[in-house]
Amino acid sequence: MKKSFAFALALLLFAISGLEGLFAQEAQLVEWVENASALDNTKIALGYPVPIPVDTPLPFDGFRSYAGLHARHQDLANTTAWSIAMPVGQTQAGRTIWVYQLGDEDHSTIYGLPEQAMLTNGGIHAREWQSPEVATGIIELLTLSPDDEHLISYLRDNANVLVLPVLNIDGFLQTQRFPSTNWLGTDLDDPQFSPRDGRMRRKNMLGADEDLATTCRVWISIEIMRLIGIPTRPAHPACRTVLFTTVQGLLQNRKYRPLMQQRCWDRHNS
Repeated sequence: MKKSFAFALALLLFAISGLEGLFAQEAQLVEWVENASALDNTKIALGYPVPIPVDTPLPFDGFRSYAGLHARHQDLANTTAWSIAMPVGQTQAGRTIWVYQLGDEDHSTIYGLPEQAMLTNGGIHAREWQSPEVATGIIELLTLSPDDEHLISYLRDNANVLVLPVLNIDGFLQTQRFPSTNWLGTDLDDPQFSPRDGRMRRKNMLGADEDLATTCRVWISIEIMRLIGIPTRPAHPACRTVLFTTVQGLLQNRKYRPLMQQRCWDRHNS
């Protein structure tokens, strides 16, 4: 019994050490697959088929591409009486961000009072593909459902429903451009097994390009607080120049200068 326990413990420690070796390696591209050997550190087995976006505007048992979703949004705005498409801004890459106003054209309830507004903001986190699908489902529900003299009719007549289905279009397209490929080990301040770009890009990126081979920019986030905490010791030393240039730009902003100066000095010289 003791020998069996010792043998099992030895196997467990061996497995843990193998995982530590996998996660401690330099930055690398890995691929999501349905099944793979545990010893293959170039692949991550999901245990189910890797989701791949499909260029279709119609809902199905899967995920639509951004092109398919956008085509659906625009078509419903052009062919139904319950959706108005409005551009509200642009992404870092210059792509138009759209919001859809759902309901009747006036802004008054059936009682003549101002309609209350509600906003659904989808697609903030690029890698969460279900969010644009849910937002699109709301658009589909309120534009295609028949009058029911109940909830659907009430919302159309008495609410100003705004749906922004994909806010982070650049990041969303990046994850769909590489639906099974991820960078690992690019951020030394986070666990090295945490994916940072490719399929698992999370937020929009300031200065990031769409080339997955560009390792220096895979972790530069657009958020000020994340920029305050970005790593100065990435896996690739050449990234220091990119990082410090970004930080120097932030130092010109008086609002963040004191905190940025102290934090950047500490981290850049550590």
